[in-house]
Amino acid sequence: MSEDQRQQIVDLLQEAMELALRKRDVDGAMEKLNQVLEIDPDNDDALLNLGNCEMMRGNLADALAYFDRAAAADTENYGVDWNRAIVLLRLNRVEESLSAIHHFLERAGGGLDQQADQIVPNARAFKQSLEVLKARSDTESAYHSGEIVQTDSAEAELQFMKAAESSDAATAVSHLDRALTVDPAHPQARNMRGGLHMIQGHLSEAVRDFTVSLLVQPENPAPFVNRANCLLMASPRIDGVTTYYALALEDLNSAIALAPENVEVRVNRAKVLRLFKDYETAMADVAAALEINPRHVEGLYTRGLLRNATGDFEGAVADYAAALAIHPDRDDILPGLALARMAINDRAGAAQAMERYVERGCKGEMSQMQAHSFLRAMQAGLNRS
Repeated sequence: MSEDQRQQIVDLLQEAMELALRKRDVDGAMEKLNQVLEIDPDNDDALLNLGNCEMMRGNLADALAYFDRAAAADTENYGVDWNRAIVLLRLNRVEESLSAIHHFLERAGGGLDQQADQIVPNARAFKQSLEVLKARSDTESAYHSGEIVQTDSAEAELQFMKAAESSDAATAVSHLDRALTVDPAHPQARNMRGGLHMIQGHLSEAVRDFTVSLLVQPENPAPFVNRANCLLMASPRIDGVTTYYALALEDLNSAIALAPENVEVRVNRAKVLRLFKDYETAMADVAAALEINPRHVEGLYTRGLLRNATGDFEGAVADYAAALAIHPDRDDILPGLALARMAINDRAGAAQAMERYVERGCKGEMSQMQAHSFLRAMQAGLNRS
């Protein structure tokens, strides 16, 4: 390859990045990247970015084909494993995704370069998320194949009762472990131990326990709700990855079929439906919940989020304010209140809500940096007016 061709490739790659990232012209970017392949058919940078473009277009199978070609073209480019793991998960090929992220961590986890150091913590968290999905499917397979069998043991029931009466988590877990040693499918023991695992952040173990509990006792809504919450906690928050939300929604649908008047379940399902932008069904769930308990703080907050998403900013302000009146320490509601007030041109009220959020330590999803930035912008707007 001549020096001119090398420079041409560098220029085309830069132009492609400019088109894809800044101008959102994916087709234009792909045209430039294909020009690179005409010069160098095995250029791994072009293949990797063509895969990213196909992901942006929603063509997951085509994206994976490009990532596979990039991996074959440069076996030292471990970064492609990260891309492969994400697209494989979006294709619901969980075990292959887990294998790809394992491969990435094996090669990038040794501090090979600064970029690897930055992404490794995210990859480890992603691996843990994938292990939760695998735990769910493996446990279902084990139960249906007869590996996990209920024995109806009197000793298991006794140990479960002792766990329920325990005043500390460690003692409760000890009794539950004993119960499940003699009866591996004791549904109440599984559900209780799953809850304790979830509190401790052991999400794979929690999902295993909740899964056994709901398979043994499918008429009980509790393990469905618990497993849904566990899946939502495990979601890696990666663009386009909706597997966890979809599975959680299935569990919440099952729980509502069993307990249609359960306020918590209705509100939880509304939150998930909001993520899928099904605002109408989500609003119906919240309305049903608030009809039963008009002072349900999470219900009011969730309805505020839904109203904000559908452009009813005055309604959103009213819901956020009502939630805070009942529970003044819910600092996570303040950013939403501030932004909704900005939308109805209540600059002073918006700044007041954001000032309170900052003063109280930014205890919500909005980061301290974002909060300070918004506050400065709001204060600047007040000064100009």
